[in-house]
Amino acid sequence: MEVSDLKVYVPFMLFIFVLFLFHYPIVTHTSDDIGFAEGLNTLFKLNGENFVVNLYFHWSSRIVTNFFLPVLCNLPGEVWKLLDSLIILIMSVLMPRILLNFENLSNKRQLIYNSMSCLLFFLFYLSSYQYDLQAPAGYITTTLNYVWPLSFAVIHFYLVKKYIFNGDLNGGLKKGLIYFLAIFSLIFAINQELMLIIVFGVYIFMLVCFFLGKMKVPKSYIIFFMVIIVGVLMICMSPGNRERGMVLKAALSSNQISLMDKADVGFNLFFHGLITHFDLISYLFFGVFGFYTFIVSKHQKISLFSFLPFILMNFSYFSSFIQFKFVLSVFEGGKYSFIDSNLFYICIVLSFILATCFSLALIYLSGKRWVGGLLFCLFLLGFVSQFCMGFFPSDFGYLHRWIIFYWCLMVFSSAILVYDLLESFSKDSVCLIN
Repeated sequence: MEVSDLKVYVPFMLFIFVLFLFHYPIVTHTSDDIGFAEGLNTLFKLNGENFVVNLYFHWSSRIVTNFFLPVLCNLPGEVWKLLDSLIILIMSVLMPRILLNFENLSNKRQLIYNSMSCLLFFLFYLSSYQYDLQAPAGYITTTLNYVWPLSFAVIHFYLVKKYIFNGDLNGGLKKGLIYFLAIFSLIFAINQELMLIIVFGVYIFMLVCFFLGKMKVPKSYIIFFMVIIVGVLMICMSPGNRERGMVLKAALSSNQISLMDKADVGFNLFFHGLITHFDLISYLFFGVFGFYTFIVSKHQKISLFSFLPFILMNFSYFSSFIQFKFVLSVFEGGKYSFIDSNLFYICIVLSFILATCFSLALIYLSGKRWVGGLLFCLFLLGFVSQFCMGFFPSDFGYLHRWIIFYWCLMVFSSAILVYDLLESFSKDSVCLIN
């Protein structure tokens, strides 16, 4: 490998140093981290006292996570800091390789896209760790339950795209290792309920692409899909999930128990947070989204409507900054109830949704069908991952942690837009994922 080839990895070297630097002052082994560390004493017992078995029947179906938690919580905090930094680094390394035919790019363009990926995931780190992962559960417990499944899902889809679906597996040992890593990373990812929904949605999107492209469904797809179905059954059949749901439901007021109320809560926790609390990832994405739509659309005057979500976010954030009481009261009224909230709030939310759908339609009609399709899939999965907040057995007081799944999807969406814009200006452009 020549020195010029090594330059493309410089952003990752700097990024891992920055990540570890930001991780270093974090205090580990607090709250739940301490409790889970004690689980190591029963982790390998073959009876009902087993830590993982006990949690499956009385609290959580996350078998894989619960197995690794006692081990990691008993190691020095520096080990977690290094591993967690690597987990985020892996996502930044693999994102451009999933979205682009990366090997066909020049070293200069690889360096640009690697740098951009590091920047996007640094923003993801700042948003998640500095604001939304400072939960009472402790950093080790929280990241292992929320951030690590994201990274393992990215690893799985990279292996599927790079090796398995492309048939780039010749040797028996290599093939066995790739399939083992792909299945293990899939199991680790779908061990988390929300990641299960997201991964399941991506596989449904793949199936639609196979159908529309009149392609034969690979046997490996069927294997992975069956693993996902087993994951669904494991979560649905878990007595611990039902028991935790009953405990948490008892703590909720009666108007949050019915199916309609759960849907109402899930819908509004997402939109209320998106509109009223400064969301760096969403703010940057909708700015790029409006600009991209304006650039690629054949009807640029109409495409100005695509900037509406970005404008609404600026209006809301500015109103919060100057303490505009009328707007604040309207937004506060919609915190948990869309049905009973102010008409002004409803109009803002509907405008947000309609402008986003309109922009996606413009992108699709402009000939960017893959971009439009990918964005639609990621948007839908991002919304569903947050809409489910009203249905899962979770304490509403800590649902802010769930937004990191949406943020990761928005990071990928932002990368798609920026990559495609840059490639459209290149004479030897390569295609997005296909």
